[in-house]
Amino acid sequence: MKKNAVILILAAGALLLSGCAQQNNSGAAASATTTTTAAETTTTVSEAPAETTAALTAPDVSGQERLFGGSVNSDDAVDIYIAPDESSEAVATIPGWTQIEVYESGESGWYITVFDGKTGYIKADLVSEIPSYDMDYVPSVSDIAGRWIYEQQDASYTEGYRGVPVGLFTVAEDGTFTYTTDGESFTGGTVAVTYEEYIDGSKVAWFSFYDESGNQFMACAAIAPDQRTDGCLYVGQDGIERLVPDNGNAVAGTDNAAAPNEYGFYEYKNPPESGVSVAALSGTWYDESNNGKVVITSDSDLYSGSFTATDSEGNSASGSVKLEYTLNPDNAQEFWYTFYFDNGSLWNAFGVSGDIPLEDLYSGQDGAVHLKRVEE
Repeated sequence: MKKNAVILILAAGALLLSGCAQQNNSGAAASATTTTTAAETTTTVSEAPAETTAALTAPDVSGQERLFGGSVNSDDAVDIYIAPDESSEAVATIPGWTQIEVYESGESGWYITVFDGKTGYIKADLVSEIPSYDMDYVPSVSDIAGRWIYEQQDASYTEGYRGVPVGLFTVAEDGTFTYTTDGESFTGGTVAVTYEEYIDGSKVAWFSFYDESGNQFMACAAIAPDQRTDGCLYVGQDGIERLVPDNGNAVAGTDNAAAPNEYGFYEYKNPPESGVSVAALSGTWYDESNNGKVVITSDSDLYSGSFTATDSEGNSASGSVKLEYTLNPDNAQEFWYTFYFDNGSLWNAFGVSGDIPLEDLYSGQDGAVHLKRVEE
């Protein structure tokens, strides 16, 4: 009887130990495994895996529609990055003014582009959109037949665009052209309509000029005549050169170099940039040279007008006011407000500054005559 009681007590103790071990195991960390028997308890602890950082991968634009066709708007080469962060890895370097496909990035201040087979992020302020013109317009070389003044941006002028005429293009209906500048002439050149196609199938048309050796001389975006700014054709992507319809303005060194008048001034037939007009002179001016006054009125075309000058003794004279220009030795146009008496003789010429509003005018190179606007 006592032997049986001892056996029962031992069995109960073993069951109690087993229950405690299971309770301890349920509260252990996931990395520990506990095995319990009536005879022994063994616990094995495994080390947690080390934390890892996923490697950055280039953005994926497969299946994504192009946002627009663009170009790098810098003379310098720019980098594209594996992440929208200039401190991240640069995956490619794009030369300045290179045309690129532009995709949405989902990150403010950044686009995605592909260059040389590499996809990466590019700073948005380094990209300019290339206008996609209405391709219902089918360009033809005959659309630009005629004479065009070839201008380059005046590097000294920073307030907008001011062109310096450097040559003259004459384009024939059959697509041939001649170019003349300062005695240098290319003959036998041709113009062709070419297309640049993007990944999404959209196209931009160009009027491409080739010299007699077949080398491309330049290319202008083939814009429909009714979409051209001031009727001009702009060269390349940066727009620092353009072709201006020839309305008879002088281009030194070409067969278009019309003679100036006896005072050395050329009549301006193609209106210049906004703000340069006789309309800016309208009003009453005080003449410091004789304590007189000059009243100026502009005509409806804004580029001519009339004046009446009265000195301190009451003597008066009248005449016309014009916007004219001279050609500098470097072929740049310099604008002048020219005042002619009714008999055709020149009274004075005042340099055009382009300032709006105009408050002071100084004559010639020495500023001998100073007109000061009178508040009315």
